[in-house]
Amino acid sequence: MTGQWDRRGKGYGAETTHLMLGYGFTHLNLHNITLRVFSTNLRALRAHARVRLPRVRAAARVPAGHLP
Repeated sequence: MTGQWDRRGKGYGAETTHLMLGYGFTHLNLHNITLRVFSTNLRALRAHARVRLPRVRAAARVPAGHLP
């Protein structure tokens, strides 16, 4: 979310995720929203868990440079 160390760990990622999901479901009338997160990105995983985003499945490992 932000690269500035002094701004990390303050809940900005969770708040932004919550606002984006609310906008997508309420204003854009979406039924599903998919997020992709690397399993090593623990901050993003915690932010998504805070807004009760379900973890649907873990994707298979893809060699570097071969992302879809």
